[in-house]
Amino acid sequence: MLRLACALAYGLVLVAMLELVCAEDSHPGLGREIHLSVVFPKSDQQPVQLTADFDSVLRDRTITWVWYLDQSANKSQEHESTCEGNFCIDHANFTIAVGEHNVSVEAFHNNSSVASASASFYLPTAISPQTTLGPRFAPTGEVLLQAAIPNANLTGDVSCNWNFGDGAVSWGASCTDVPHIYAAPGMYNVTVLLSNAVSALNKSVSVQIQDRVTQLELKVYTPYYLGQPIQFNASVQSGSHVRYQWVFGDGHAYYDLGPHPQHIFPEARPFRVNCTAYNGVSHDTVSMLLVVGVPAASSESAPIALAVGVSVGVLVALVLVGVAYHRYYRRAAKAETADFTFISPRAKQRLGRARASVSERLANFVHQFSQRRQGYSTFDEPTDTEL
Repeated sequence: MLRLACALAYGLVLVAMLELVCAEDSHPGLGREIHLSVVFPKSDQQPVQLTADFDSVLRDRTITWVWYLDQSANKSQEHESTCEGNFCIDHANFTIAVGEHNVSVEAFHNNSSVASASASFYLPTAISPQTTLGPRFAPTGEVLLQAAIPNANLTGDVSCNWNFGDGAVSWGASCTDVPHIYAAPGMYNVTVLLSNAVSALNKSVSVQIQDRVTQLELKVYTPYYLGQPIQFNASVQSGSHVRYQWVFGDGHAYYDLGPHPQHIFPEARPFRVNCTAYNGVSHDTVSMLLVVGVPAASSESAPIALAVGVSVGVLVALVLVGVAYHRYYRRAAKAETADFTFISPRAKQRLGRARASVSERLANFVHQFSQRRQGYSTFDEPTDTEL
């Protein structure tokens, strides 16, 4: 009887242990957390793939997965899958709009929940092809480069890999206000790879690095005469790729005319001339007041004036000598002498004074003409008034 009682008790304990094992096996994954991951598509127009997995003692058991998107029954999916050994996994695909979303998943075995998880994520939009890089012009030294993304508020986190065109690179950097130092002026081809969770985009831009324009000066070395071309000369102390804009104050304005233009003004009066030297990163402007006058005479008429003057002088001299000799001839005739060379002392004095007068007049004429000729060939350089 004792043996029978012991056997009966042993049997009851074995059954109790078996029932405990079955109870534990009926909810073996209860309380376990699911590892939930989101795989974004290559485009914001494609479905998002959600993956849930967990480890369990439910070896090779069938698990029912229930998915909810944004806690909506209209956006739910239910799947069944068999655990591979102790590893249980399931996938769900949802076509969703750009923005913030919440997803939850729960795993069931024999209608009992064995694991669950929830997570929030943001689905960004693709980076716009209209993204631009800049600046196109920058001064020598530190430059802040940036990628202007039109839909930046919808793209989420965007990473940029920069190639600055001078051998330097920056990976995983920001896309805005990226500092870089260019030591020398020139043209640099800058490229950048932009990427976010759903897209990648390559962009490039040519950046021209220039020295700043400083200390512009304006000078004129020709007379300010009406109807004559006036030569202007502009120069800068520093600056690369410099261009010049000219405003002459008479209604004429020119771009890219160069530093040494010529201009003919239409009338004799004061003109305000403005010159601006500029490039893609800086500019400098100077102004001067130019008084255009009328020349006293043209230097081309000087030979004619000389010929006329000499002719008049010679004619006057001949007339004076002829008058003197005519007087002397009449006196000699009255004296009944045929010696035309006879001249009284008083007549000699008068003739000498006449000759001296002619010589003095000719000398004065030659001196005045020489001074006038010199005045045509030289002039005082006008003073520039620079503002």
